[in-house]
Amino acid sequence: DELVEMRIECAKLFDAVVRDCNWLIPQKTLKDCVHVYWSYVCRIGDGGPGFHAFRRKFAELGGDGFYGAWRPTYAEPLFAWLNKEVKERPERYPHFADLLPDYSQANCPVTDRIQPNLVQFKTNYFDLDEAGRQADILAETLRSLC
Repeated sequence: DELVEMRIECAKLFDAVVRDCNWLIPQKTLKDCVHVYWSYVCRIGDGGPGFHAFRRKFAELGGDGFYGAWRPTYAEPLFAWLNKEVKERPERYPHFADLLPDYSQANCPVTDRIQPNLVQFKTNYFDLDEAGRQADILAETLRSLC
């Protein structure tokens, strides 16, 4: 509970900075839900810099850096391997035979468009002063890129 509360407080600091940027779009939280902020996720929208330019500037100004979004599930090497295994040896994987989707045939244009533009800021600071410093660096980054 303590870690979740700290993550929420860190996210609030980032959110206060991001809300005034017209090209950095934070992840929405449904009205009746509580977001635990494993990370603070935003999408770089139209008019924003590319992912690498944004990350480079944030780090240059002293930011911790940030994570890119994980690969979409269908693009993970594990699933290509599993598809091959099930196809070649269905008797070994009876629980997957004829049930496992062929992930190499996935067609997810929205995911493919959004995923390269997602940024995930750390929220596991145990010191709100450090989280505030990172939020200030994010604000400076946004000013320098606008």
